[in-house]
Amino acid sequence: MMTRILMVDDSEIDRLIVERMLAKAEPNTSFLGLNSFEHFKNWMRDNELTGSAICFVDLNLPDIKGYDLVSYVESTFPKKFDAIKFYILSASPQRRDKDLVDKLSNIEAFLTKPIDIQTLRNIVQSN
Repeated sequence: MMTRILMVDDSEIDRLIVERMLAKAEPNTSFLGLNSFEHFKNWMRDNELTGSAICFVDLNLPDIKGYDLVSYVESTFPKKFDAIKFYILSASPQRRDKDLVDKLSNIEAFLTKPIDIQTLRNIVQSN
């Protein structure tokens, strides 16, 4: 079964790294990298989500905090929200951000970038 992976991150390099690691470590994945909240909103509006998905979201997108993007999905697309496991990513994690994200029940985990290949494998295989 193909696992759908979404990544919302304004860093093209971070998106490319995750895409390549997934291609090598977990070939049964379908990767879509989106560079902004706007592109993500459009994708959510315009596409059906069949089955489950994993979504990695940068904590500090230019136009929104990652946890606010997750809350937006929860309130705007509740059926799709139920099918997506969200992970917040940060290259420079601050304790207060991690503590806030850890308190949110709609987010699976707070991860530090770059994600290592074993962490990706574990997340995909547990989905």
